Amino acid sequence: MLSLERLGLTKNIMLVSVAVGTLNFGFFISTSLILLYLHDALALDSSVSGLIITIARLSAAVITLPAGAFADRFGRKYPITLGFFLGALFMLVVAMTSNPIIASISIVIVYSGVAFSGPATSALISEASIVGKTALGFGWYYAIYSMAQFVGQTLSGVVVELFGYTATFIVGAVSSTIALAMMWKYSHENRGRGKRPSVGSLLYDFKTGLTLLKDNRKLLRLTLGLSLHPLGFMLSYTFIPLFASVEQGLDIVSIGVLLSVWSISGAFFQIPFGLVTDKIGGYKILFMHVLFSSVTWCMYPFLRSFYQILALMFISGVVGAMDLPARRAILSFISEERFATSVGAMDSVTQFISSLGPLIAGLLWPYAHSSPFIVGALVNILALLLLYNYIMDDLNKRPIKLEEGRVHI
Repeated sequence: MLSLERLGLTKNIMLVSVAVGTLNFGFFISTSLILLYLHDALALDSSVSGLIITIARLSAAVITLPAGAFADRFGRKYPITLGFFLGALFMLVVAMTSNPIIASISIVIVYSGVAFSGPATSALISEASIVGKTALGFGWYYAIYSMAQFVGQTLSGVVVELFGYTATFIVGAVSSTIALAMMWKYSHENRGRGKRPSVGSLLYDFKTGLTLLKDNRKLLRLTLGLSLHPLGFMLSYTFIPLFASVEQGLDIVSIGVLLSVWSISGAFFQIPFGLVTDKIGGYKILFMHVLFSSVTWCMYPFLRSFYQILALMFISGVVGAMDLPARRAILSFISEERFATSVGAMDSVTQFISSLGPLIAGLLWPYAHSSPFIVGALVNILALLLLYNYIMDDLNKRPIKLEEGRVHI
């Protein structure tokens, strides 16, 4: 009989995962069709809509950098509760306004709030994971995370069809509030080493994140190598709803179903890939993920049958499941004391670069509606070449066993 320990699952992993999953449900029911909301409900053209999403993601990237160091210094409570609170509050603001400027600013704050809590929650999962099964622990986390995303994306189109875009933001605000309540008691139990946080401390932590990247060459090279892939992803993924509506003739419910199929297949395969990653290493899994991603992105704009698109979305979800457990597992050389700082620094740079994707896609859209997907795949090939060098370096070195403990940097 399999025990929870053999499955790589702990009570704390479940607690954090369910809370973040609840937040994620609210976030994705609100933002899965955000491009259509900006384009249709607010009557903004494709380039402006892409620019707004780019600004939101850039803001999230910038705030992620100090968020990790902030969480390591002051504990996990402050970034998690503040991030969840901002998400809930400004989803409600979007629901209550029809002013494009107010709605756009609120959307930017929602993305930033959710991003601010990210490194702290990743650190909690790392701390709660069983030694030698870190990737599997993250596999459980991202499986629940993706299941919540699946439900949010599935319901987003239905809710918009029945009640309008406003209802999705109300549901998102309620879900974020519930998630905040779930994490409140748990996050109190994880105190940091610093004094009370302030604006000055946030600026200090921003500098700490930059210094960590500058001083740790391996982390910096890895971060730069991983930055091109999410740029290619955002070039293609962001414009799937608009392409499906304009070129593939799908209604808004069908578009929500497509996105949800991507998420549900990803959720099912997170745990198996977490298990495989612990066995063969994160670099190899990440390389395969980037390679197969390029293939699926190139195929998408040439499909017109709903069932063909559905099948490709399922395959894309399987390919996507390779990413995050592998990405977190390759950070095993970092000490627990610096884990949130390192995750925040890495995620900040990769998100900052990938944030340009929606803007570039919006500029490419008028020339050819398939161009965001093709250009995204080409950018991904560059990432593939960088990761290939990493795999070769990794194969030529003696692997560090996780049982020996994390290497302090």
